Amino acid sequence: MTESTKREDIQASDNTDLSYWLQSWKANRIGFHRTAVSDLFQSFLIPKLVSAEQQKCVVFPLCGKTLDMIAVLDAGHRVIGLEGSTSAVEAFFNENSIPYDIENDENNQCQTYKGNKHPVTIYCTNFFTFNKSLPPIDYIWDRGGLVAVHQQAVNNIVIVFFK
Repeated sequence: MTESTKREDIQASDNTDLSYWLQSWKANRIGFHRTAVSDLFQSFLIPKLVSAEQQKCVVFPLCGKTLDMIAVLDAGHRVIGLEGSTSAVEAFFNENSIPYDIENDENNQCQTYKGNKHPVTIYCTNFFTFNKSLPPIDYIWDRGGLVAVHQQAVNNIVIVFFK
């Protein structure tokens, strides 16, 4: 598949919440998911990670179960994902044989999935109310999740990373 977004995915940009995204995962309509690392990711971000002298942190908004996160881990760096779908988060860990623990945070209404032997943390929460402090972020990568929400909502998401 190419890096382009399918026409039916573009119509989702009218959504101001995560309903389209969550419904897609619930119904297993995840044609947007790629079975290989993104060509753009391989071309632009992997070279920066491979040449980095210190561990970097890459954040993936609406991460789903993207294999781009595995590429970051394979390069020896840290992954932070933000996702609304529990099934997507659990699929990522299970399909990649990464053992994990889950922490529940009732105040934040967030489940934190942490890899036991890998530097990967995925927050399963409502993206728009997420309020946890994140470590310093070196890169934010989105291959296509943010097309699932309205542009104004994307602007609100960006604020989450820079507060």
